Amino acid sequence: MDIKESRFTVLNFLAELEFHTASSASYRCERYSASLCPRRQLGWIDVHWPCENHHVAVELRIALPEEYHSLEKLEEIRRSVFRALGIPEDAPWESECFEQHAIIGTSDGSTTFT
Repeated sequence: MDIKESRFTVLNFLAELEFHTASSASYRCERYSASLCPRRQLGWIDVHWPCENHHVAVELRIALPEEYHSLEKLEEIRRSVFRALGIPEDAPWESECFEQHAIIGTSDGSTTFT
């Protein structure tokens, strides 16, 4: 995966690269806040490209609050992700968007959750 931008702004939030592999990237999504904590995590965007042996070349999984679930906002997010990763605009894609309600993190003990 040829990452063009490790962080980008879309709509009213910042997407920042958390980690990536040869065919995937995960962006943490945060919004600036006037509260004591200057940035608040909204969710995340996972991108898989190229997808081999799959009916589409690009798979997006978007975990963001419901306010971002309109087709217009999802299209703006998709275009921003494609630009950030250098994915051709005409690449076949599909996406899943959902709202996170409760997150439980686990690990093998060698990592720390923040």
